[in-house]
Amino acid sequence: MVKGSRQPEAIRQLDRATELAGDNPFTHNNIGLVYFDLQLYDKVLEQAHKAFALGFTQSALREQLE
Repeated sequence: MVKGSRQPEAIRQLDRATELAGDNPFTHNNIGLVYFDLQLYDKVLEQAHKAFALGFTQSALREQLE
């Protein structure tokens, strides 16, 4: 987890990465994993839905959501 005052910057960077990810399911999955580490579960779910809708089939993010 990002400590202290660095978390807002991390979130800004992840939001930017999400914009740049486009139709890349692998990237959306990885962004979701980082959001999970930050305990931002609404963002995790959003990224998971994007990754799965784009055909991502690996289960690490899915397993963490369960």
